[in-house]
Amino acid sequence: MKVHTFGEKVLVGDEGEKIIIDWLLGLKNIEKVDDLSKIEKYQNMGLDVKVTYKDGEETTAEIKTDLRSLDTGNVAFETISDEAKNKIGWFLSTEAKWLLHFCYNEDILYKAPMDKIRSWFLENKHLTKDLEKCHFDKPAKNPTYMSWVHPISKKELETLPFVKTYKGIKEKANAKS
Repeated sequence: MKVHTFGEKVLVGDEGEKIIIDWLLGLKNIEKVDDLSKIEKYQNMGLDVKVTYKDGEETTAEIKTDLRSLDTGNVAFETISDEAKNKIGWFLSTEAKWLLHFCYNEDILYKAPMDKIRSWFLENKHLTKDLEKCHFDKPAKNPTYMSWVHPISKKELETLPFVKTYKGIKEKANAKS
């Protein structure tokens, strides 16, 4: 079982969010990106950014930065964030319209509408991952709490028609910052 400290996760998450925000700002149809990740009201809603398009339309996204996907071949969706408190994980609780899942070491971003990816997961979770090799959910021990994540194969994720895959995010973000 991999032990992650909250401090490590925050640093990685902050760096990933900055890269994704810079990448978003480099897109031609984006007017601005507001970082909501440090505002408690939005943290409680599971919102990391508000994106405003040039036509005035706005949307929200949850950004996840993943350092283990290269090693595991999976992305991880947190279903329980604190086992002792029976607190629902970000994947099931976020109010964001979009999931932006950044596989940092591979420089790949998966973008999916939250309502579609969540519905797909709830309908198909029994089909995901090799269940004989991996329990439905895997615990991730933190020194202060135990969270539960569900691994989803990146190969399977890439077959879903509503998931878009972007490569070379860091380079494109660096070109814009």
